[in-house]
Amino acid sequence: MTKYILTTKIMTSFFNPMLLCACMASGVFAQKNVVQKATSADLSQHSLLSINKFTSWVRADGIFSRTPKDSMGTVFPRGQVPIIYSDAFIWGGKAWVDSAESQPAPFGQTVRVGGATYRSSAQPGRIIGFGAEAVPVDTLAPEARVYRVRRDFYGLGEYELRREAIAFFEFGTDPDAATPEQIATIREMYARDWAEWPVQHGAPFIDRNGNGVFDPPPPFSDSFSLADLVAGGYDEPGITAADTDAPADQVIWTVYNDMDETKSRSFADMLANSETDWQAGADSTLTRRLEVLGDSIRLSEGKIGALQQYSAGEGLYRNRISALNDSLAALRKAYSDLLTQIKAANPELADAVSVDPLPLAEIQAMLGNNTLLLEYFFAGENLVCWVVDQNQVRVIVTPSKRSELAETIGQFRRAIQKRASTERFSRTLYDLLIQ
Repeated sequence: MTKYILTTKIMTSFFNPMLLCACMASGVFAQKNVVQKATSADLSQHSLLSINKFTSWVRADGIFSRTPKDSMGTVFPRGQVPIIYSDAFIWGGKAWVDSAESQPAPFGQTVRVGGATYRSSAQPGRIIGFGAEAVPVDTLAPEARVYRVRRDFYGLGEYELRREAIAFFEFGTDPDAATPEQIATIREMYARDWAEWPVQHGAPFIDRNGNGVFDPPPPFSDSFSLADLVAGGYDEPGITAADTDAPADQVIWTVYNDMDETKSRSFADMLANSETDWQAGADSTLTRRLEVLGDSIRLSEGKIGALQQYSAGEGLYRNRISALNDSLAALRKAYSDLLTQIKAANPELADAVSVDPLPLAEIQAMLGNNTLLLEYFFAGENLVCWVVDQNQVRVIVTPSKRSELAETIGQFRRAIQKRASTERFSRTLYDLLIQ
């Protein structure tokens, strides 16, 4: 797919100011810290703007306000009330082969569109090269991520880092949920993005010496503080207004591209379809209640998982975990009852928020020869596996710890992203899940 010059006008939203260029979309998000005891967090494909009283998630493919658990991701007050279901940019413009705008792009499609609504036409990463030679960066490359800096990260105390971890790992307002490992992860992510801030790919920086080049400052240490950074006139990652001594306290930057032809065409087709009136025949409060229940379920699941991992099989928090499990069962029942109510009021809306499972016979008819369908489910300390083929269904129960399996999966995925050897992790997963 060729990279063309896109002439367009962009409108920005209040929550997510962005910069877009050509067929790449790069986002810069920033906040001033008007409440000093606020927080934030960051991962590879997701990041969280959270320096003030509201928090808002950013995803590397251009969808915003959706958490890594796919729930409502802009919350105010922090950790309490979700206020935005999802938001994103749709851009459109005329595509030209040359900067003089004299040669329209081929295929009779001068006007091109891209962006995201409930799905994205984009993929993480920048575009390398121009014209017919342009290629997207590997979406698994370490650079194809959401970067975030908080300029005071080195001096943050445990209280602030804990609040960061609670926000990032989606523990609501529970002050005890974040583990020491999760707290340490927050500082490590900040340190990594500060050191690897991708100025060479367009990320903004504060040019205090005015030479037009980013001169990386010394690393923070006991002998080099935030005050030294400003007093010494050093450059730093981020953005600022006229006063270079008072930059934004937290900045998120990412770049994504629409060079996946399948995703781009699918998105354009979706925009061309007639608009669905989701609210027709249904009380608008029902969908809101469904979202709140879904978020509450995911929050309870996260708390239970964190407590189980933190207790490390020693039986700590047993009563609390039991109470959370009872609450989770009640939330799931309420969710199921409400979904039934929505289906009766608006079947089209119900199709958008739920998936009706196929009968077993239909699933088996879809399977080819020598093909198995595996479905896993944790029941306490046991991993239950349903094995489905064309003729039968078997159930296999294996003793297994959820935390150990999750850690192995995480190590496997990180190894893929770093292009490191995956043999040890893949062998372990094979033994646990397939053998």
